[in-house]
Amino acid sequence: METVLITGVGRGIGYKLAEDFLRLGYNVIGTVRDDASRQRVSDRAAGLGAEIELHILEITDSHSVDKFTSALTGRCIDILINSAGIIGGDHQTHEDLNFDDWERTFQVNTVAPMRIALALLPNLSLSKNAKIVSISSKMGALSGKSAGAIAYRSSKAALNKSMQCLAIELKPKNIGVYLVHPGWVRTDMGGESADISVEESSAGLIKVITAFSMQHTGRFWQYDGQELDW
Repeated sequence: METVLITGVGRGIGYKLAEDFLRLGYNVIGTVRDDASRQRVSDRAAGLGAEIELHILEITDSHSVDKFTSALTGRCIDILINSAGIIGGDHQTHEDLNFDDWERTFQVNTVAPMRIALALLPNLSLSKNAKIVSISSKMGALSGKSAGAIAYRSSKAALNKSMQCLAIELKPKNIGVYLVHPGWVRTDMGGESADISVEESSAGLIKVITAFSMQHTGRFWQYDGQELDW
């Protein structure tokens, strides 16, 4: 069975994706931020009669990433899902924008996914059908007309463009790169008034991700299979 590596499995969409891939029989490697999260996720996986390999990782720290990838040397990874992300600070309009929060949001949502993808290229290169999938958002679409959430929106727009570039560069190596919008999901980040459940989002994402081929690389997709404008 294929191996999927998911960042940010401590909660929300990341955890649900890990759970659902486990149910499907995949080998799942997940990252969490601390021991408490690792124990909680491990216990929940055991409750499913499954086992998940968990690593503590600070995705914005190069030394932490180096240590993490060293532990995976020589192992094949078929699917990398960059799920870890943050919404950013409360102050994201022109009237109260916090520049420190903005920089932190960029480090987590834009720089870290690329750092991890590049660090794991040796592992992905061992797969015959390697996929790099990053959880993005329609809020980062340049075709959108909404305002607010400047830090979050700009971080996702930059993620989209950087991964689009990576898709072009990795196409000759037969490694696909995909951006996905999970929907507005009822999680800690999305809030209780969001449109869809985490169960619906995860089920749709897995259906889309597992169906991806090289003809879909470098494009932006919604959890229900609809292609989105940049």
